Amino acid sequence: MPKIISNQVLFVVYFVLFASTLTAQKEDYQWPLGSWGCSKCFYRFFYDFNTDPPSIKIREDSLSVSYSMACYSDSNGQILAYSNGLRILNANGEIIENSEGLNPNLQQSYLYKSYPVPQNAFFLRRPGQDSILYYFHMDWGAHDNPSNAYRDAGLDFRVTRLDLRANNGAGKVLNKNEVLVSGFFTQPTAVRHANGRDWWIVVTHADENKHYRFLLDPNGISGPWLQEIGTKPSPLGIGITFGNTFSPSGNYYVDINDFTGFSVFDFDRCSGLLSNERRVDYHQPAFPKTSFGPGGGAAFSPDDRFLYVSLTKNQFTPAIPGPIIVQPYVLQYDLVSQNIEFSADTVNFIPDSLTAANLVPILEERPYNMSYGPDGRIYIVYKGGGFSTVRYPNAKGKACDFRYNDPFFDNSVSFGLPNLPNYRLGPVDGSSCDSLGIQNIPVAKFRVDDSLGVLGRYFYDLSYHNPTEWIWTFGDGTTSQESNPLHVYTAQGAYQVCLTASNLNGSNTSCRTIFVGVTTVSTVSNDFSVQVFPNPASDQIRLEFSALLQNPAILELRSVTGQLYRTGNVLAGSEGTLLDVRNLPAGMYFLTLSTEGRAIFRKSVIVLH
Repeated sequence: MPKIISNQVLFVVYFVLFASTLTAQKEDYQWPLGSWGCSKCFYRFFYDFNTDPPSIKIREDSLSVSYSMACYSDSNGQILAYSNGLRILNANGEIIENSEGLNPNLQQSYLYKSYPVPQNAFFLRRPGQDSILYYFHMDWGAHDNPSNAYRDAGLDFRVTRLDLRANNGAGKVLNKNEVLVSGFFTQPTAVRHANGRDWWIVVTHADENKHYRFLLDPNGISGPWLQEIGTKPSPLGIGITFGNTFSPSGNYYVDINDFTGFSVFDFDRCSGLLSNERRVDYHQPAFPKTSFGPGGGAAFSPDDRFLYVSLTKNQFTPAIPGPIIVQPYVLQYDLVSQNIEFSADTVNFIPDSLTAANLVPILEERPYNMSYGPDGRIYIVYKGGGFSTVRYPNAKGKACDFRYNDPFFDNSVSFGLPNLPNYRLGPVDGSSCDSLGIQNIPVAKFRVDDSLGVLGRYFYDLSYHNPTEWIWTFGDGTTSQESNPLHVYTAQGAYQVCLTASNLNGSNTSCRTIFVGVTTVSTVSNDFSVQVFPNPASDQIRLEFSALLQNPAILELRSVTGQLYRTGNVLAGSEGTLLDVRNLPAGMYFLTLSTEGRAIFRKSVIVLH
């Protein structure tokens, strides 16, 4: 006999689901990464922030992302659309109707790779009309002034409009390549309007101190409005087209498109106007035939205090064109310093000596783009296809914990990162533009770092919507009111940790179970078992389950030293899964299947080639 559910219960269920949809805001949770070109087209994946730590989810499409990628997920972190600047794909990895032929000036040589300029595009929904998605992008072309010979020139700022619900949810491009403003530009970017709903979109001229802004609201796109401000050298002679970005709060904007330095501006989210330029010039080395040049990456710390910039020191010789040695730098600038220019601190590690033996890796490991991840880390991609992270970007100097080869993908991946506005930014409470009744009620979120010994854990706050107070309960009877506490447990075990984030408008609580010093493998049920074959393996390892997997699981393959080589999600209801072990070094590995924070299966496997 079917159960009868009252309208009151239905209302409560609907409210809970609706509220969770409003607060999830995970539009930046899936990053499409992979190898450049088709020689390694099999290595394509989403870097998925729905897990802690982030995991790898293999992509089934044939899209090469190379330098360029743009991505947009729904509020629950599931991919909706992504692009490499040449075409747009939907959640199923299918080319969205009428999306091919983007950026018409793009050279045909890039047709099967990707657009050659990093961070040139991003997605925004139309406020009040969730089915309409805008793709903002720049075309590509040779600079029309030979003295300003950009290697990568962003030509004409454009927009392409999609209907996500068309074709039974497969999507359709309604119109594409509409020119919003003509000329050569640096990386476009966007920030939430002070009303908490609309968007300011800003693009800066590549050669002049001209900043164009647009407004995206329920009526569509309006603008451009031009503001001329700044002391950027003009003409530049040579420059780059990426690096410009807003701080997480939207209070600052950095114009970082020239080889001599950058400018930090205040930004008014009400009016969309820049002000109070603070110009920073790189101190060129005193040694002959050396110079500093930007790597093209910039990111602010979550608290707006620090600006991270990638930089290279180039050494030249008359006999060989181009630099023969490139030293990579990641610099941290303190924006509250009385002299920002001299506050620069090198947070990565530079080799003490540069010899011919390590010349090639140094040339290849040139830092490029940066992106602020939803896990609170700053991600930095290198020209050679490696990644590094700044784990605690609010910390001053080397305490920010720069990690080279973290995450480690055991493969040379594309040297581009997505251009991601802060989708979780709320209104400016109490401002003249705070007119829609949207309130900054905090959403509690945190990550856990367990690299502090067996019993120590570092809890890193990721809450958004302007929390001002934090209360942590660690599951062992102790509490903390710090925003990012370090806690040492006195005994091994499983603990439920809860964070309550609050401000004057309200509060929100998030809880999760963590496992401290617990290594015992438990099973889901008495009749659940896993078969692994072949073992040894050289190509793929197959896992077959004796019963359907009841909950989503994470599959990890680590070396005997603990280094993570493979990771991926296994869906609830699965009967098994495959693990690709091609290109892994031969040797012994440990395979672990975990669900709800605990290991349900662990086995050693051998890889042979």
